[in-house]
Amino acid sequence: MRTILKKAAAAAIALAFVFCFAACDARINVYEQQDEDNRYFLVEFALAKTLENKLNAEATDIANGKGKWTVKKWLDAYFDAISDRDFSVQYMEKLNENGESIYRYTVTVPLESDSKDVNEAFTLHGDMDVKTNLFLRTVSVKRDDRFNYWLKEYKEAAARKAAGQADPADHHSMMGIVVSGRIDTYPQYSYGDEDAVRQKLIWDSKNQVYYTEVCPSFFDAFPTAGDYADLVLNNFWYASKKMNVSSDGFIYVMDEYNRLDKKNVYYLFSKYAGDDPSFVEYEYFRADLTGWYIVALVGGALAVLIIICVAKYLDKRKNTQKPLTVKEQFPYDPFGDDSIDPFA
Repeated sequence: MRTILKKAAAAAIALAFVFCFAACDARINVYEQQDEDNRYFLVEFALAKTLENKLNAEATDIANGKGKWTVKKWLDAYFDAISDRDFSVQYMEKLNENGESIYRYTVTVPLESDSKDVNEAFTLHGDMDVKTNLFLRTVSVKRDDRFNYWLKEYKEAAARKAAGQADPADHHSMMGIVVSGRIDTYPQYSYGDEDAVRQKLIWDSKNQVYYTEVCPSFFDAFPTAGDYADLVLNNFWYASKKMNVSSDGFIYVMDEYNRLDKKNVYYLFSKYAGDDPSFVEYEYFRADLTGWYIVALVGGALAVLIIICVAKYLDKRKNTQKPLTVKEQFPYDPFGDDSIDPFA
């Protein structure tokens, strides 16, 4: 499964400038597929090198004198901050392609999670319409695109922060951390506690609580980041070639045996982060057994009717035939004049 996903990502990088949004300064590519147990994602954070250099040069300092933030350090800190959920994240590599820096991470999410937040974040909601003509069902689907949930959560967290009404939960939600940072509080300590001092926790005199900043918000780490609305979001969805999918394009990939995948392709859906919620529409076909059951019943009934008709015809023909004479029934007469007596 992952082998196909990686091959698709490589193919998409080579074809990146064929698709729309090619000239953007920053984009996120998400390649996804699933099996009976998990969803698999390859996530790419791609920035023009000029933008990355600017962000890194003007980044703020890391707490406790650990240098300055960089895009790579912040991504690692972010994924570490959300690692308490029941999915796994692994850094793969950094690529340098076409004047871009591309940071790649793999994410594995169970289809059935114990976390309500994880289930909500990774489940795609939509409507399904089924039409049948007795022999074939046409299933039409309209569902959220992959980014609708994340953008909604981000915008709500950003609105709360702008209004000065930030929810403490924003410091722990996946999108809230991007806006407000991951901050862990320690209310069990009072000012001057030796354990808190030893752990290098920070005292908040206003709220009378110790805290530590696990990961700053992206905009605190990079004050010159600018408006996120121009960020391009590309979702590559691995699905059957037989589906009638309304997409912005697709790419062919090789399967795990290094052969052209004859059954599936990656469909591309592109948008800007500032766009309104968008939807994915597709349809597929399934056999409807109702029609075939009717054909079987009618065929069986016809076969029985034919047998009954043949039987009646044969019986009627038998009854209309003249009865056989004695000679016809016994053609050999041993005592006839022209016969030879076998006992003579």
